[in-house]
Amino acid sequence: MKMRRETQRRGETISERDTDRFMPPPAALPSPSLQQRVVCLGALPSGLLIVSGPFNLNGVPIKRVNQAFVIATSTKVDTTGIDISAFTDSYFARPAKKTNKGSGDFFEKQDQEAKVIDPARIAAQKAVDTKLCAAIGKVDMLRDYMRSTFTLRKGQYPHQMKF
Repeated sequence: MKMRRETQRRGETISERDTDRFMPPPAALPSPSLQQRVVCLGALPSGLLIVSGPFNLNGVPIKRVNQAFVIATSTKVDTTGIDISAFTDSYFARPAKKTNKGSGDFFEKQDQEAKVIDPARIAAQKAVDTKLCAAIGKVDMLRDYMRSTFTLRKGQYPHQMKF
């Protein structure tokens, strides 16, 4: 069944429902973290997965990912010693932005501050990375496997592969 795209007339806006129909598939979303191999540490009550690279191997920090963007493999890594109880949905929430909307400040150049990462997040990442790297080192050739990116070429379909 072919989907017909309606054209937008002058003065009309396209609703969210219409834009959802014409969005590209998730595999085409431009994000470097969608092409990395990660270790699943657990799941949040919201249904999202907690994954980590580890950061010092492939640059993927501890993050939450929707299950639709994950392809499970048969490779097992022992993550029993890693404590993930501190990672909740509120841990990953972004801090509120300051909004100063003055009439004179609109055209003035805003001071671009460097992005500062919370030291508690850095300590949590290092604690997880040390235990995760030790577990990855126990599996033969897994360290090099985790460093490489995941790509599909023409004629390769993930649902037909055995990982």
